[in-house]
Amino acid sequence: MVHVGETAGAEIADLLNNLLEEVEELRRTKVSITRIVPGQQPVHEFIEEPV
Repeated sequence: MVHVGETAGAEIADLLNNLLEEVEELRRTKVSITRIVPGQQPVHEFIEEPV
């Protein structure tokens, strides 16, 4: 805030807090896909859905 001013500093702090919340949400809802062979398509793309 010393270098950019109080208003801009508050906006930057708010932006960083929003980004942190978004990253935490992504971590909570993340689905891990392990690739067995480098460059191979994820396994879930090859599984057929039941009809």
